[in-house]
Amino acid sequence: MLTSLLPALSKLHLAAALALLAGLLAYNTPALLAPAASWANPLREAEAYELKPPVALVSDLHVGGDFIPELKQALEEIKPSAVIVVGDLVDEESYFYGKLNCSLEALLSEAGLRGYEVYWVTSMLHDPEMQPGSYGKLHVVGRTGIFKVGSTVIVAHHGETACKVGPLALAISYTLGKLGLELPLEKLWRKLCKVPDSWWVIFGHSHLAGIDPSWRVANTGSWRKLPRIIPHSEKTAIMVDDSGVKLIAFSPEAPRPKALPP
Repeated sequence: MLTSLLPALSKLHLAAALALLAGLLAYNTPALLAPAASWANPLREAEAYELKPPVALVSDLHVGGDFIPELKQALEEIKPSAVIVVGDLVDEESYFYGKLNCSLEALLSEAGLRGYEVYWVTSMLHDPEMQPGSYGKLHVVGRTGIFKVGSTVIVAHHGETACKVGPLALAISYTLGKLGLELPLEKLWRKLCKVPDSWWVIFGHSHLAGIDPSWRVANTGSWRKLPRIIPHSEKTAIMVDDSGVKLIAFSPEAPRPKALPP
């Protein structure tokens, strides 16, 4: 009798393992559900904004953690009309609620963003829960924003619906990039969410800057200091002006922008 139960048990174990795997994939990559379920597509409720170029996009500042304060000087060099923060403006919610006492002015000052029109695309894990809306010069966008900058349309999303776990997003992006597939999460998300062909998709999250004009995808990199042993990008941004979209980096000595090749 036990022998006759073994095949059934084996099939049950296999089904349970597949169900667990599917659950883990759906948890880590919610955008996988987007083709079949419109509610899983972050574009569904994204607000649209129209901005005057030039516009700078940065992400992963992690204010309250190992934030690189030269961002303020870097922005003074490029003089954007607006700054889009593509998630992880703060390192931990507790820093915003505690030391900053929920002060948005203090947050902008700490980040070197005071005086700019700032559009904050919030992340799921590090940023505090914020009600979308305008608070002076700070505009809380929500998880996803659509921005028309001149003739260029951009979808800005931190990236967690492509890969929720940050270190895993970095590992996937770095490994596949070394194998010749640059910006794999951005490209996957673009396809799953059926982003219009003429629009750009710009992520943060992985801390690895990059740009692929043929796919119209880019990653802003980060403004967080990490150990050198961890592959990552520092002091990088995406710039959108009348000439298009480009990735720029700032030198450690004097943060003057330098365009990076795709």
